[in-house]
Amino acid sequence: MSAEFEKSFSVVVGEEGYESNLQGDPGGLTIFGVSGRYYPYLVKRMMTMSRGDALAAAKDLYFNNYWKLAGCDKLSWPLCLLVFDTAVNMGEGTARNMLAAAGDDWNAFIGIRKLRYETIAKNKPKEARFLSGWLNRLANLEKVAREPLA
Repeated sequence: MSAEFEKSFSVVVGEEGYESNLQGDPGGLTIFGVSGRYYPYLVKRMMTMSRGDALAAAKDLYFNNYWKLAGCDKLSWPLCLLVFDTAVNMGEGTARNMLAAAGDDWNAFIGIRKLRYETIAKNKPKEARFLSGWLNRLANLEKVAREPLA
């Protein structure tokens, strides 16, 4: 796995944390950001694993189902980080659509994602309470994006 994936995975897992089950979150129970809504059998298995084994399972899933499917392996740093995190957070189809709109401009990508969060909060009042967290996540990603890969 590339240095870009390793760094991106570390950042995304840092944002996701180990276990989360926020009431009203459409993803439901997550382990390292792996959603029980979309991967119920894997999350159930991860609950019985050691933390290290669960992290390894998440890494494998992220690499195959998000990094590769969203085309992050063909993108340079930091755009690959932003597209990858978007794929994990919003789905790889959404990530690819945002990439098509932003082109190779990672700053434009951040703007598009911010607008998407604001639109979700406006159109889905029950999810509006997550907006500050989403924007904090985006600000953290932007900070990392401005740093060199090493």
